[in-house]
Amino acid sequence: MILHTHIGEAVYLDDIPTLPGELHGAFVQTKYAKAKLKSTDASPALAVPGVVAYITARDIPGRNTFYSGGGTDPVFVEEQVNYAGQAIGLVVAKDRETAVRAAKLVTVEYEEIEKPTLTIDEAVKQGREELAVNFMTGKREAQTLGDIEEGFKKAKNTLKGELHQGSQFHLTMEAIAARVVPIEDGYDVFSTTQWPTQTQSTVAEVLDIPAHSINVSVRRIGGGYGGKITRQHVVSSAAAVASRKLRCPVRIVVDLNTHMSLVGWREPYLSKYEVGFDDEGKFQALKVEMYSDAGHVPNESSVGFLGGPVQNGYHIPSLLFRPVIVRTDTAANTWCRTPGTVEALATIENIIEHIANFLKKDPLEVRLLNMVEPEVPRLMAPPLEKNVIKDDIIPLLKQKAMYEQRKEEVEAFNKANRWKKRGLSVVPLWYGYNYPSMFRYGIQVSIYEHDGTVAVTHGGIEMGQGINTKVAQVAAHALGIPIEKVIIKASDTTVGANSTVTGGSFGTDICCHGTKVACEALRERIDAIKGEELKKDSEKEMSWEQLIKICHLRDVDLCERYWTAGKEHPQRYDIWAACCLEVEIDVLTGQYLLRRADIVEDCGKSMNPFVDIGQVEGAFIMGVGLYTSELVKFDVETGVKLSNGTWEYKPPTALDIPVDMRVTLLPNASNPYGVLNSKATGEPALCFSYVVVTALRHAIAAFRAENGNEDWFEMHTPLTVEKVQQLCGVRPEQFRLSKRDGETCPEDFQMIDKDEVPAVAESDEGSASCSMN
Repeated sequence: MILHTHIGEAVYLDDIPTLPGELHGAFVQTKYAKAKLKSTDASPALAVPGVVAYITARDIPGRNTFYSGGGTDPVFVEEQVNYAGQAIGLVVAKDRETAVRAAKLVTVEYEEIEKPTLTIDEAVKQGREELAVNFMTGKREAQTLGDIEEGFKKAKNTLKGELHQGSQFHLTMEAIAARVVPIEDGYDVFSTTQWPTQTQSTVAEVLDIPAHSINVSVRRIGGGYGGKITRQHVVSSAAAVASRKLRCPVRIVVDLNTHMSLVGWREPYLSKYEVGFDDEGKFQALKVEMYSDAGHVPNESSVGFLGGPVQNGYHIPSLLFRPVIVRTDTAANTWCRTPGTVEALATIENIIEHIANFLKKDPLEVRLLNMVEPEVPRLMAPPLEKNVIKDDIIPLLKQKAMYEQRKEEVEAFNKANRWKKRGLSVVPLWYGYNYPSMFRYGIQVSIYEHDGTVAVTHGGIEMGQGINTKVAQVAAHALGIPIEKVIIKASDTTVGANSTVTGGSFGTDICCHGTKVACEALRERIDAIKGEELKKDSEKEMSWEQLIKICHLRDVDLCERYWTAGKEHPQRYDIWAACCLEVEIDVLTGQYLLRRADIVEDCGKSMNPFVDIGQVEGAFIMGVGLYTSELVKFDVETGVKLSNGTWEYKPPTALDIPVDMRVTLLPNASNPYGVLNSKATGEPALCFSYVVVTALRHAIAAFRAENGNEDWFEMHTPLTVEKVQQLCGVRPEQFRLSKRDGETCPEDFQMIDKDEVPAVAESDEGSASCSMN
C-alpha cells in the first residue's frame, strides 16, 4: 500500500487511501429506546445504485456482542431494542455518501413501544438498581471506615443534601472509525481504538475465528478520553462482519450525529449525603450514596471504586459509602477521563460548601480545618506520608493568586454592583495514583546497526496525550543519544500482544517505565563491549554509530523486549493540586465570565513541561465544560438523544477559557516512585474543575444574600447560563429606577411602580433608567 504524506504530517485512519474494491458502511439506527423490532425492509436502500449489501445480526457467525470478556452489548439489534440510536444494520455501498443516503431509506417498524426510563430518579423509583461490588472485598456491599453510628451521636450538627451531575460526550477530533481488510490468513484491522487487544478479541468472537487471524494496528488516534476503549468496537465489529460476508475491504467512518447517538458517554451521577460535624466545621461522620447511571447494561460502571476518592484530602473519621448502579434505557455508558473520581470529588466539595454555608464560615477555612494528617487511616487508601495540599500547595497558590487581596476586591466589587457579581473559590485535590495490576504492555526497542537509529514499539496508544513524545525522551535519556535518533512505531497486536488499554494516564507512565528498563538492558550490553574496546585502546574514540556496528559484529543482540508485568510496576504515589478561580456573572442574563484561574499541581520532576502544562490546561477546560455548558437532552417519549450535534450540545469554546489562566508545576518536587521522578498529569486537573461550580455558587450567593436570602441552595450540574440566571432568583420587585442627583426624566417617561417590570433595568454604574410611557 502506498501512502503519500509529507514529513511531519500526522496520518489518521481515514487518511489511508482507499483500496481497489473497498466499500463503505453506514449504520441504520433505532428511533425508539424501549420497543421490539417488528420488521425491517432494506429493499429501498438496496435499489439505490452503488449499494452492495445490507448487513444484520443474521450475518454474524459468532457472538452478537461488541463487548468481549463475558459482557454483552449487541453489534446489531435482533429483536429487543435497548436504546434509541442502537444499530439495527449496516448499509454497505461503493462510496460513503451513497451508504449514508441509502441507510435513511431502510424502513423499520416497531411494536410494544413503551415510554423509556432515562434518569437515575426514574430508575430508582422502578427498582432498577443494584449495589456495586466493593473493590476491597469483591462483594456487593457498602464500604465503611470507623463507627458511623457513634460518629453521628457525637456530631453537634447534621445536614442532608443531594447533587446531580450530568453526562459528557467524548468530543474527540476524530470520530470512531474502522477499516477491515481480508488477507490470506485472516484480517488486517485498522481501528481508532484505545485497546487493540480487546479489538482483536471482539472481532475474533464476532467472526468466530482464532485471535491470531486478526492483526490490529494503530498509529495514533485523534483523541479518546475513554470513549474509544470499548465503544469503538461496535464499528470494528460491524466492519469485520461486512468484510467477511463480502470478501473485500470495508471502511466505516461515522459522522458526529451517528457517533453521539450510537454509543454511550460519561456516566451521570446522583449523590445523596448526610453529614455530621462540630461547631468548627470538622467532620464527625458522613454517609454517602452515589448512584451511577450505567445505561442499559452495567459493563463499565466506575462507582464501585469511589470510596477512596470521595474523601479527597480530608479526614473523615466515620464514613459509610454506598455505591449503587442503576439501569436506564440509554446506551451503555462508559469510562470518561477520571471516571467517577471527578464526581466523587465534586460530592465532597459540595458537602464542604454546605457546611460552610450552615456555619457562615469561609469555605476555604473549613477545607483547611479538615485536612487529613499523616498516618491517619483512610477508606480504600493508605495513610499519607505528608499532606502536600496543606503544607505546600495552598500556601503557594494563595501567594501566586494573590488570594487575600483579590478576596477583598471581589467583596468590594459585589458591594458596588447590583446586577453583576463575582465569586472566588479554591478547591484542592488529592489524587491517589495506584498502578492496577491489569495494566500491562509489551515494549520492544530495536537499535539498527546501519546507523545507530532506534525504533520503539509499545503497547500504548498515542491519542494526543504525548505518550510517544515521553517514550522517545526516556529511550534517548537511557541510551544516552539525541532524541532525533529515536522513532516510535505504530502499536500492533504482534509486538504488543496482550497489552491492555491505554487510559487513566497509566499507559504513559508504564510504557515509559518499560522502555527505560529495556533501554537500560541494551545499554548494559553495549557498555560491556565499549569497556572491552577501551581495554584494548584506552584512547580510542568511538561514536555511537561506530559502537553499535562493533556490537553488531560481536553478535550483541541489539533488540530488547520487555513485558511490564503487574508485579514490577512502580510503587503507587499521590498527586496534589489546587485551583483558585474567579468568575463574574450577569445576574439578569445568567451569562458568566471566567476571569482568572490559578492552578498549582504537583507533577514531580516533569519530563516535559510543555506536554504536562498542556495536559493540565486541557483537563481543566474539559471539566469546565462538564460542569457548565455540556447539557444532554432526550426526547422523553421516544428516548432519542436530542443532543446529537453541536447545535444542541455545547462544549467549551475559546471564550469559555479563563481570560487569565496560570499553571504552575510545584517547584522542587520529586517522586521516587515515578519514571525519572515524574508524575502523571493527564487526569487529575479535571477533578478540581468543580471549582467553577463553587465559584459560581459564591457569586450567586452574593446576590441572593444582598436580597435577604442566605439559605443553602442545591446546584445540580451542568450549570448552564439559564440555570445560573434561575438560581439568582431575580424577582420583579427587585427592579427599580434610579437617577443621578439633579437629573429628571423626560416628559414622555414616567416612574414605574415597584411591582411592575420595567423595560430597562438599572445599570452597574447606577445611571438613571426610565421606561417609555
